[in-house]
Amino acid sequence: NGSFKNCCSIHDVNINNLTTISKNAFEKCYSLKNVNINESAEVISENAFKDCYSLKNLSIPSTVRILDNNAFENCSGFTGELILPEGLLEIQDNAFKGCSGFSGNLYIPSTITKIQNSVFEGCSFGYIQFESETVPYTLGANWQPNTTCTPAVYVPYGTKAAYMANPNIGFTADLVHDGFRLTDLRLSTEEFSTIMDDGTSSYITEGVYAQVYPLSKANPDDLVVTWTA
Repeated sequence: NGSFKNCCSIHDVNINNLTTISKNAFEKCYSLKNVNINESAEVISENAFKDCYSLKNLSIPSTVRILDNNAFENCSGFTGELILPEGLLEIQDNAFKGCSGFSGNLYIPSTITKIQNSVFEGCSFGYIQFESETVPYTLGANWQPNTTCTPAVYVPYGTKAAYMANPNIGFTADLVHDGFRLTDLRLSTEEFSTIMDDGTSSYITEGVYAQVYPLSKANPDDLVVTWTA
């Protein structure tokens, strides 16, 4: 535990052949910028990367099942979107608390069963998308971002009522959208370009807006269409 804690001279780390990244392993490594975690990792333990303010890139492999307490707390250097991998089961208290640099969207996989307390407190996301048709059986207190800009939440079609029934969902009904995403519709770049004028979005019919964007967690050449009435 705490193998490299307070090692301020580390800039890049490759983690191979480990199933568990131990507690406090890289805590307060203020100069750490890049971490490459091999597909063997299953647990990122408590405080593993806490207070690594300079950490810029985050790619969590699909083998990871648990993000433990405070795993990435105060890693304010993260930017862009946060795509949590399919296979992830639990996100423990404060795992991403204080990661204020995120500016893209948050994707929560269908496999998630627990999102504990204050996981995304202090984070900012464009919107949040739950992939699971089954509401995570544990949503902790204040799990959601609590910044001044409240994001919209997208859930699979027909599940809005179930999500809203969870007392800790933390969003008003007008912010939770039911089934905007057509997950079974995939267009190749070529197919897309034949029906869309500008390569990003288009009005399809009056009063219905279709937004098209790359699904970066899958094949980047595939596109997803979302429909908003």
